[in-house]
Amino acid sequence: MKKLKTLLVAFTVIGTTLLSNATIQNPQEKGTLAYSIETYLNMINLGETKKYATILADDVKFNTTRNGKIITHGKSEELNFIRSMGNVKQNCKTEFSTISTSENFSIIKVKMIYEGFTKENIVSFSKTDSGWKITDVTTVFL
Repeated sequence: MKKLKTLLVAFTVIGTTLLSNATIQNPQEKGTLAYSIETYLNMINLGETKKYATILADDVKFNTTRNGKIITHGKSEELNFIRSMGNVKQNCKTEFSTISTSENFSIIKVKMIYEGFTKENIVSFSKTDSGWKITDVTTVFL
């Protein structure tokens, strides 16, 4: 319980901080929620793709709303797309906050603020036997 309270306090502090380059300063131990969040943020904002596959659940779903339709794809399509793009660093201001967290599940909101629009990702993480994994990402453009 003490570990959970410490983790919640850490995420509250981290989540309320605006991140200009979307990295968490002290990298966490592999398999922790903080490590998975940091890996995700580094991939979407800085194009650091090496560890990305390790934090995706096998049945992860990526949902994007485009022209009133929801487009959904899975892990293999996501990784193929990321590999085809290469290491792309985004020109935006990125911030994230924790929407909800428990011992086995967490939801974060990531805002990527570009000139003229904002991309918002709602990311669900679940604790598995092999660490915290992304199970769902829903993207909307504001």
